[in-house]
Amino acid sequence: MSRKIILICEGPADKKLLEELIAFAGHTEAFSVKSCEGKSTFERGLRALKTGSGFDPAGIVMIRDGDTDPEAEIAAARAEFRAIGYDLDVTPPGMCIAPDGLVLGLFLFPNGNSAGALEHLLYDAAADLHPERARCVAEFERCAANSGWSENALAKMRFQCLVACCLEDNPAAPIPYLWSKGVTVVPVDSPRFTGLRAFLGSVVAAARDSQAP
Repeated sequence: MSRKIILICEGPADKKLLEELIAFAGHTEAFSVKSCEGKSTFERGLRALKTGSGFDPAGIVMIRDGDTDPEAEIAAARAEFRAIGYDLDVTPPGMCIAPDGLVLGLFLFPNGNSAGALEHLLYDAAADLHPERARCVAEFERCAANSGWSENALAKMRFQCLVACCLEDNPAAPIPYLWSKGVTVVPVDSPRFTGLRAFLGSVVAAARDSQAP
């Protein structure tokens, strides 16, 4: 495929996971992953892509957290695409073809269209591989019993605690480190990523069809 599909995401943690999953699926040549500085900068990032020199992608796909209100995130994504002249007429995880042939898509972490965040997905994948350590994290959560934590904050706490349990030499390791050589905290072949891998594969197939003569 001569033209790339641009994946735009919230930050470096999302970017690293997507790059690992894309490489695992054999789609490295199909995608270019761009990270923003949080979801508040999505529109700015899209405008920069659209006005940049040589703008000729096969598609633009946004991947963002569902957070506490997936419907609000979908509405925000549609508004951000409208700002650059595209109608994102999809229900995530989904895609559509713009009049100029671009594939447009939207996926919400953790599961395509549900509330939550990247860390929910990462924790589930890591806990499957490290169940005994996950039980330790659950015990710590019961001990801490902080009723003020939001669901997303809890997911971040659980995941960072599990990382600390798994990486004695680097307990504060950031997410992008977790796929370094010799480190297996989050396996990219986890069935927890099946939905995301399938979505990315369908985007590649649609882009190829759109570019076919």
